[in-house]
Amino acid sequence: MCRTIDCTRKRAYQSHHDAEEVARHQMDVNFGLVLRVYQCDRCGMFHLTHKPRRF
Repeated sequence: MCRTIDCTRKRAYQSHHDAEEVARHQMDVNFGLVLRVYQCDRCGMFHLTHKPRRF
């Protein structure tokens, strides 16, 4: 199965700080939600994810 990663459907933020503020707010209003910010290697912008970091 071939999966291409496409970030066009994801909300993108100009800075890590902007994305972090949104993540903090979402975690405050959604008990148990854990989000992290990452910089997209496709578009260079910042996105949020609930998935743990892969190494």
